[in-house]
Amino acid sequence: MDAERLGPPDIEPALLGPAILAAAGAARLGVAITEWNGEHLRHLWVNDVAVQILGRSRDELLRGSPLDVLPEDERDRLAEPHARRARGEPVPPSFATTILRPDGRRVPIEVSICELEHAGKRLSVGFFVDLSDRERSVAALKASEARFRNLIEGAPDGVVISRDGTILYANGAAARMLGHDAPSTLVGDSLARYLEPADVQVMRARIMETIRTRRPLPPREYRARRRDGTTVVAEITSLPIEFEGGPAIVALVRDVTERAALHAQLARADRLASLGTLSAGVAHEINNPLAFVSLGIEALIHALADAPLAPSKRSAVANLIDDIRKGTDRVAAIVRDLRVFAHFGDDTPGSVDLPNVLAAAARMAAHEIKPRARLSRDVGPLPRVRGNAQLLEQVFVNLLVNAAQAMPERKPDGEIAIHAAADGADHVAVEVRDNGPGIPPEIVSRVFDPFFTTKPPGVGTGLGLAVCHGIVAQFGGSIALESRLGEGTTVRVRLLVSDGVATRPPDRSEPERGEVRARIFLIDDEPAIARGLRMALGRRHDVTVTCDPAEALEVLLGGATFDVILCDLTMPGITGADIHERLAASRPEVLDRMVFMTGGAFTPRLRAFLEAVPNRTLEKPFSVASLEEIVRELAARGMATRGK
Repeated sequence: MDAERLGPPDIEPALLGPAILAAAGAARLGVAITEWNGEHLRHLWVNDVAVQILGRSRDELLRGSPLDVLPEDERDRLAEPHARRARGEPVPPSFATTILRPDGRRVPIEVSICELEHAGKRLSVGFFVDLSDRERSVAALKASEARFRNLIEGAPDGVVISRDGTILYANGAAARMLGHDAPSTLVGDSLARYLEPADVQVMRARIMETIRTRRPLPPREYRARRRDGTTVVAEITSLPIEFEGGPAIVALVRDVTERAALHAQLARADRLASLGTLSAGVAHEINNPLAFVSLGIEALIHALADAPLAPSKRSAVANLIDDIRKGTDRVAAIVRDLRVFAHFGDDTPGSVDLPNVLAAAARMAAHEIKPRARLSRDVGPLPRVRGNAQLLEQVFVNLLVNAAQAMPERKPDGEIAIHAAADGADHVAVEVRDNGPGIPPEIVSRVFDPFFTTKPPGVGTGLGLAVCHGIVAQFGGSIALESRLGEGTTVRVRLLVSDGVATRPPDRSEPERGEVRARIFLIDDEPAIARGLRMALGRRHDVTVTCDPAEALEVLLGGATFDVILCDLTMPGITGADIHERLAASRPEVLDRMVFMTGGAFTPRLRAFLEAVPNRTLEKPFSVASLEEIVRELAARGMATRGK
């Protein structure tokens, strides 16, 4: 603009530079030329855009003062800069203010002023722009950013932004996941600090791949370390973004520790189920040879009584046989434990012999206890309790293993104690105590929470005590834990006394004592067991033996009469259950004379069969004395029936 060509107030706009004014109008810039006469300000000229922005007519603007368009608060705020400008002091050429339109609407504007002298007059040329749209856009952007930030900050999943492995931003969920009180404490840390070394290499390779492809890769699980040293399993998806003027990586992090623990538990349950099936088969295969070994021992004892041996020799042989018998008893106990384990998952409640359960649990946990502590048991005669032997054994094995694992390996005075006694008329209480390091009081209340564990990473899933709590509660009992640091821990389990009805009620009548020579039909596909039983029973009874179940059926269906039918349950081709069914159809009068022998490995059908029939069942290996007792009872009953 050529300031020397400015004329009086009626100057032609064309002299101001049509191109500049047109450009200003196109840019939606208001233009005003203002004069300051030392006392008053007045507009000399305004363009159409200024008229539109200020909301007044051109005549009104030219008659009044430029300050008339300002609200009182803005006049006060701009008074001091205006006074400085009037004194010729330097003032920033641009400033923001607010004008008040006649309709009462406040409009934010930005003003830029250029001052000049012309014909002895002090003039200023002002350019101003309506900021309403810009402020609305900025406000909308800020609101959008606030909503987005609130969404990110309130998200249940972690969000971490990093550049070159350094954390630039983390939300609250990420901080909590890693055990920090505030996200700011993560900023500046290296990602590698929180990941296992192997996972750091994997993450770097995946980040390079996602940068190269500009696409996120499928989520992957990583093991991260919390601030307190515990482990969290995190599922992370990463993708490249621009952040604060540079390339960065945003990681979306989900805590899947519980899911990983559940997967591990399901996998463990599957392995246990497979192992249970294997254990049942192993128990069955061991029980059969164990049965004829036990029968052979009894035969040797009888033979020794008649052998012409010197007293010292007889004593040595008797001691040897006794050692062999103790060994077979120990193997038999192990096999019984395997069979209990094989029934894992059967939660049918019944009447349980608790001392047997506690003894089996102690045997099962012995491998964990022996290197760390001495086990003592104070278990007297107890009433039967309501529950399931397999599941209650699982509870006490877990409690004993927990106590052992809490004990330092070389603690010379380490002790774990089991104490069981009646607790009132309706309950039995079992306490498992240890003198280990104890549990801090602030976490005692959490020990029964699922997935909570005080064990090192990889040692426990945190489900053991939660499962124990569920099992005990399932049978109407309760479980509680007390612990003192430096003194040890006590877990107390209270179980309901059963109503006295065992899973299989005992037979109805008392056997008659005295010598009864019975006719026995023995059916077993193991020739060694058949020979051993014939030898053991043949001294007092008439024993007919067959190892072929088809032949046995032919004999029985042909009308042969016996006082006792000893029948193996699991045989190839024809089972003991099959023989029972055929006799039920043709000779039901002999069914109550059947006694089943089994080494285990029940199929679902055979298990259901045993639960449905009232017949006695002998679990191999069994003693000849227990078998003789049953034979005398059945033979006496049969003779009494025939006498009538």
